[in-house]
Amino acid sequence: PACSKPPHRFIMSAEPLQAFGRAKTEAVRLFNNLSELIGDVCSFFEKQVAFDEGKAPTITHSSANIGTPEQLSATKALQEKSDLIRNAVSRNNMKVVFVGRTSNGKSTTINAMLRARVLPSGSGHTTNCFCLVQGTPREQAYLISPGSSEEQDIKAVGQLAHAMSESGRLESNAIVNLYWPLRNCYLLENDVVLIDSPGLDMSQDLDGFIELHCTDADVFVLVSSFESSLSQTELNFFRRVASRISKPNIFVLFNRWDTIDEEENLSVSVHNQHMGAARAFLKDELQLQSEATLKTRVFPVSSREALQKRTNSLKNPGEEQELRYREFERFEESFKECISRSALSTRFHKHINSGTLVCYQVDDMIADAVQKLVGYEQHMRECLEDQSVALGQINSNWASVNEQANEIVAESKAKADVGIRNAVHANLAEAISEAITVFTDPSFKFSLAEYKARLSEHMDLRLREPLNSAFRRAAADCYQSQLKRMRALTSVVLPDQCIPDQALRGTYEATISINCASLMASFDHHIGFEFSLSLDRIAPGLAATLRELKIANPRNWGAMMHSAETRRAAAMELVHAAFVLANNSVVWLVSVPVSYLVRRHYRVCFALVGLYGAVCTFEFLQYKMINQEDVYKSRYLDFLHEQLRNHIVGSASNTAQGIEESLRKSHGTIAKAVASRAEALESEIEDGQKRAGLLQSALAKGKELLERTNGIRASFAQFLKDFIPAAVPEPRPIERTISAPVGAAAVAAASRPLPAAGRMWTLGAIPDPATAPTPPNSAPATSPDPTGPQPLAGAVLASASDV
Repeated sequence: PACSKPPHRFIMSAEPLQAFGRAKTEAVRLFNNLSELIGDVCSFFEKQVAFDEGKAPTITHSSANIGTPEQLSATKALQEKSDLIRNAVSRNNMKVVFVGRTSNGKSTTINAMLRARVLPSGSGHTTNCFCLVQGTPREQAYLISPGSSEEQDIKAVGQLAHAMSESGRLESNAIVNLYWPLRNCYLLENDVVLIDSPGLDMSQDLDGFIELHCTDADVFVLVSSFESSLSQTELNFFRRVASRISKPNIFVLFNRWDTIDEEENLSVSVHNQHMGAARAFLKDELQLQSEATLKTRVFPVSSREALQKRTNSLKNPGEEQELRYREFERFEESFKECISRSALSTRFHKHINSGTLVCYQVDDMIADAVQKLVGYEQHMRECLEDQSVALGQINSNWASVNEQANEIVAESKAKADVGIRNAVHANLAEAISEAITVFTDPSFKFSLAEYKARLSEHMDLRLREPLNSAFRRAAADCYQSQLKRMRALTSVVLPDQCIPDQALRGTYEATISINCASLMASFDHHIGFEFSLSLDRIAPGLAATLRELKIANPRNWGAMMHSAETRRAAAMELVHAAFVLANNSVVWLVSVPVSYLVRRHYRVCFALVGLYGAVCTFEFLQYKMINQEDVYKSRYLDFLHEQLRNHIVGSASNTAQGIEESLRKSHGTIAKAVASRAEALESEIEDGQKRAGLLQSALAKGKELLERTNGIRASFAQFLKDFIPAAVPEPRPIERTISAPVGAAAVAAASRPLPAAGRMWTLGAIPDPATAPTPPNSAPATSPDPTGPQPLAGAVLASASDV
């Protein structure tokens, strides 16, 4: 290149180095996206959602964070890890360490590559400490000394780092940071950092040297002198480096090749000698290079001439000088290719794989959370379906149920009335008979009124409890029977809801008052003799029959007596009436022959008078032979039985009316319960739809986060493909498995429309989740270049602290 070109412009192509800058920009962008994604995932996990538990009618509503506390804590840890990786990537640069013995030209070589005299150089021991040269966007160069943040003029490096400085000289393990304008050096402009070191023969702690400055170096440049072969100090240093770093990139520069002009005849033999020494060390001993690549790692150069040419201080260079300069440029071209490829692998491969692992972890946690949301949403849909079905049953069945319940209420009075009367009447005669049989009292012989009062009191005591018990039992049986039918109807519209008994059980009066004295007030039977065929006994029945036969009308009597025939007919009707009114066996025995004789000769009736007297005498004698108290009890029993039957009819009717009113109130209670249940179902369905809508929003957010995670993971894989073609993407860790991966199909299935309140609907089963993308087959990571630097076994980034 022409020396007249400005030194700050690129004299040779920087394209290989620019790939590192593009990779760095892309990596920072990817990790920014990853950090933003993880922040959104944290917010997603902290969001609360409502969900349903249990089955109808015992559905309970709960709320919880989408992510568990463990997931939230792990996500925050991943965010910190992603931020650390992003910061590490943004600070990444390509690091070159220049080593060699004292006065071999390390500083001069760096100055030649910087195209300026930046570092102190000269004969003898010059560089006393480490000097790190990096770029700055400023126009003015400066430096910062160890333990200070104050910026100093770049010229101060001659005092701080020069071994021959008498004041201000630093210790050998100190490092001075020099900042050189980016526009003045294409290496610095493309994130290359150059480290100059003291002579290896001056350093006593090689392990400390390596630990502080060499473990993260992309390229080592060993500057040796052509005047001597590789020394044991240099060989021991790189043996230690090779034990700490897998396959370090080493360039060997045999400097001061310009002094061999004086011995031209020896140049070929010296070159072969140095190549043999480098081959024996790099290829045979360390096994870092192959025979084919060895020529791109060992160069005979003259750093002093290269610096002079680039600073325009070399006048009229000869052919030999041009050849040596082109050799220096060939070293730089090989150096650029090597450091760019090495830095992309060492600086980004590990970080990209770490980012991919973070994506897998985030993806798994989001998938677990989305799976949980899908379960919540599916269960909520089932609850909404059950509630909609229940509401539909109420709406469709209530009309017929209400009509049947009204019929039950309407017929309850008649059924209760008949049932109570029949149940009480069935045992009434027996109860009265048992009660009156055991009664005896001496007052019968003195006062019938007192005897009657005592008998009535006795009957009150003996009949009150059994009759009331039978009455209540019959009323309860009738009421429970009708209420059971109503409950059965209720189960049609409220199958899962039980109305409490106290809410349905009504009140009604089911008692019968027994007051025999009042009932027997009209009973005034004396114990004297009464002839069964006396006029007092026959007249009432005869008058009724005559009225029925229209004989009792006086206007008909004249017509009836006009002829013998009508008289006989009238007599026959009178006898027939007497026959109808007869109520005992004696009347039957007398009336039958009398009726027969009258048909033949009515005059015979006069003969019957004697018979009438005989019958009366017979009944009188019979009366004298019977216990008069038993007769009184019998007549009392008959009268009381008839009175109680009539009294029970009235009480049963009143109780039946109370049962009807109670059942009507129970019907109203059921109607209110049905209406309340329907309103509650409509409200629950409406609330459930709102909760399900929030769940669907959360599912949509989860789907978006899953897609973003997959997109970032794909971008990481594309990064490796674009910048590190031979790298293998990081597979999903085999120890991490998801019981039910959630894909787009599962989220889409959970996004179906919700049911509307009050309508019947069916829900198909949620389809199986889509299969998660299959990660690339697991394979051990290999270096893109067999000769490039390889991470040591077990040195994979496993946590944020490894960054």
